[in-house]
Amino acid sequence: MKRIEERYISLLTDFGFKRIFGTKPNKDLLINFLNSLFDGFQVIKDVKYLNSEHVGDVFAERKAIFDVYCENERGEKFIVEMQNAYQKYFKDRSLFYSTFPIREQAPKGAEWNFQLEHVYTVALLNFDLEEEAFDKNDINHDVGLLDKKTLKVFNDKLSFKYVEIAKFNKTEEELDTLYDQIANRKAFSYDLGSDPLYRQYREQYQSAGRLAMENTMGAAAALTGGYGSSYSQQAGQQSYNAYLQKLNEVVPELYAQARDQYDRAGTALSERYALIGSREKSDYDRYRDQVSDYYAALSDARGAYQSEAQRSENLALQYAKLANDNYWNELNYRSDREDAANAQYWKQLAYADKQAAAAEKAAQARQKAAQAGKTKDKQTKRSSSLARGRGEKRGRTAPGTARRDEIN
Repeated sequence: MKRIEERYISLLTDFGFKRIFGTKPNKDLLINFLNSLFDGFQVIKDVKYLNSEHVGDVFAERKAIFDVYCENERGEKFIVEMQNAYQKYFKDRSLFYSTFPIREQAPKGAEWNFQLEHVYTVALLNFDLEEEAFDKNDINHDVGLLDKKTLKVFNDKLSFKYVEIAKFNKTEEELDTLYDQIANRKAFSYDLGSDPLYRQYREQYQSAGRLAMENTMGAAAALTGGYGSSYSQQAGQQSYNAYLQKLNEVVPELYAQARDQYDRAGTALSERYALIGSREKSDYDRYRDQVSDYYAALSDARGAYQSEAQRSENLALQYAKLANDNYWNELNYRSDREDAANAQYWKQLAYADKQAAAAEKAAQARQKAAQAGKTKDKQTKRSSSLARGRGEKRGRTAPGTARRDEIN
């Protein structure tokens, strides 16, 4: 298989495989994958994921963990495995895995008629299985329970699909679309020579016819004493022709099988195309609903935004008005305080002036009183001096001299 630059989750990893095919959101991918794999022999409309971990009836028994385990709408079981590394006994492993979906169908403690639902084991192998029974040029191998002689299906309840993806080498451009497969599908034709089942039948009947011819000719020769005769040859040829006739009788059945296979494949293609178309329509309807919901939500959001914007604008206006009112209230308050302070200042200033004037007046009064006191003292002293001068003059000097000294 060509290596491709991995830009997305790789299917070849355990995580990637389980993520893509083993999760409910990707259920459609699993359905499309299985339908394309069975190519009309199985048409799956829906699947339900089942528990992928299986244990035995007792603790000591070996358990099995599947990559993907599911059932379709008819209750048929599907095991899907991705195996990257070569494993020698992988065929035995897949057979072992298939026993778990079979055993779990048996009801416990109840009568059962052993009727089973189909069990499919699908294995994607990223290596060459090197199986001699497989066509080396094919990558998709369908294994079932057949009668070895007739090559007819013995029981269709157990099937194995081995896909050797390591052999897949087509480019993306070489892959046909589903519509191209339907539109350009060739008309039915049947060629016996290219039918491998017819070739096997022919080899078997020719071999059996030759053996019958030899036995018949031997028996006829014994009747004639061991000598050959035209009768023995004729009898032997008739025995051989009888087996060829049986081969011819198988041809209509092979034709019918080929026609049925062709019709079933065509029906499966049409159903898959219709299913995809229906899903695409559902996806488109869902897309339209999502778009409608989106625009409805957008309209609601726009309305909510406009309402919120209007509410915010109203709140902003209210806040601005409140801020403006607060500003003027604060301004008026400050102005009133300043006016009151100014009035108090001038009142205090007037009071201080009045106090200062009173103090000055009192000081002047005290000064006048002091001046008056000093003058009175001087007058008293002068009077006293004059009085003493007169007395002394009377006693010792002339009055004129004493007065002059007093004056001086």
